[in-house]
Amino acid sequence: MEKKTVLVTGASGYLGGRLCHSLLNHGYSVRALVRHSSDLSSLPTSQNSNLQLSFGDITDFSSLLSALSGCHFIFHSAALVEPWLPDPSRFFTVNVEGLKKVIQAYRETDSIQKIIYTSSFFALGPTDGGIVADENQVHHERFFCTEYERSKVAADKIALQAASEGVPIVPVYPGVIYGPGKLTAGNVFAKLLIERFNWRLPGYIGPGNDKFSFSYVDDVVDGHIAALEKGYPGERYLLTGENASFKHVFDAAAILTNTSKPHFTLPMWVIAAYGWISVLFSRVTGKLPLLSPPMKKVGKPRVVEKQMVAVRRSPRVSNNPAPVYAEVTLPRFSSPRKSYGVSKARDFANRVIATDEVREYAIEKAEKLCAKLDEEGFPTLIRPMLPSHVTGGFWLGLPSDFCRRSLPKEDGMVTMVDEQGEEFPVVYLARKRGMSGGWKGFAEFHELVDGDCVIFQLLSRSVLKVYIIRGSDKEAELD
Repeated sequence: MEKKTVLVTGASGYLGGRLCHSLLNHGYSVRALVRHSSDLSSLPTSQNSNLQLSFGDITDFSSLLSALSGCHFIFHSAALVEPWLPDPSRFFTVNVEGLKKVIQAYRETDSIQKIIYTSSFFALGPTDGGIVADENQVHHERFFCTEYERSKVAADKIALQAASEGVPIVPVYPGVIYGPGKLTAGNVFAKLLIERFNWRLPGYIGPGNDKFSFSYVDDVVDGHIAALEKGYPGERYLLTGENASFKHVFDAAAILTNTSKPHFTLPMWVIAAYGWISVLFSRVTGKLPLLSPPMKKVGKPRVVEKQMVAVRRSPRVSNNPAPVYAEVTLPRFSSPRKSYGVSKARDFANRVIATDEVREYAIEKAEKLCAKLDEEGFPTLIRPMLPSHVTGGFWLGLPSDFCRRSLPKEDGMVTMVDEQGEEFPVVYLARKRGMSGGWKGFAEFHELVDGDCVIFQLLSRSVLKVYIIRGSDKEAELD
């Protein structure tokens, strides 16, 4: 069987290098996108016949497109991970625009089947009051600790938007990565410990009780490969580990090394001053600081108390009594919407979230039905339903190769015909490669839920026969 080729961006970095090693061990061919100036010491030896080096830059679209040629998957782990830079716009150039270029390159190639995008738990934002975040956490965006965090939040929105438009992108969110390997900005945990044991960081940072999620580097690598082999596009996966404070980390390090624990706490104003002084030294020496100065918080909207103000009246009527106006509540205007016979509101609190067993059951049943339908000579496509397809956004992205080969070249209407012969007009967006207006009505009318499988049989470029496999039938069969 032909080996699948994987492009790894950021391959010379702390995470990217270990990812290349693991992918080779899993039987993949690896193409590493590196710059001519990159330190390649963390990569496997160049004598490995399954490793190719492709020289380029994530911000250079032509070199990225060239590196993608013939690849089946992309691991986009390239990122600018620094606490501070003299030119903060570089964070957006690399972390945001770089991701946009990866998505654009995918749209201009035919071979890519899935993109694994390395986001960060910083993109999810902090929590308060001991709340533990999950994959549904959304950054509040009231303030950001660093420009890096701001850029990862912006990139996360782009990744999720692309997924809603049919791009097969799977975002993963590591915590604070630690473990053996290169001493880079991506391994900030090791850098902090070095500062601690060299007494350049003699105390706890602030109160020391704020908790972070720590992720062992090899576990993060395994999570990336699991996302490739089992992840669903548009679904978020947290590659996080134990939640602990830096006070706990420093204490544990002291116990393991048989050294004394820090004896005092550095107030946050001292840490802030240290950050600004480090920035000044950085501007002189060119060596980037370990800690960044605090960013300005985004203030809350200003609230102005409303007051009644006397209205200036014309001299013509100034001697007449002031008029009295009655307050009238106008009825709320709402435009009628086509419901396809479904008038009840969607119950998001009790929506169905399918298990892996239910998904596998529905896909297996769909594949068997497809085998029979293929005998009729019409192209078929299996589309497992995800939450984004059947709740909220109601966008159904389709594979690029299927769209190019079988569907209209321009935006327009297609007709979906269900198993009872009822027709549903749906808007097909050729550039975005997916079903938009009308798909929601079809999904609600047929009560599609996460875990169901839809089979499209292409009768013509604008007519699709639709067969539905219910994931819930698995439980019925068990009964």
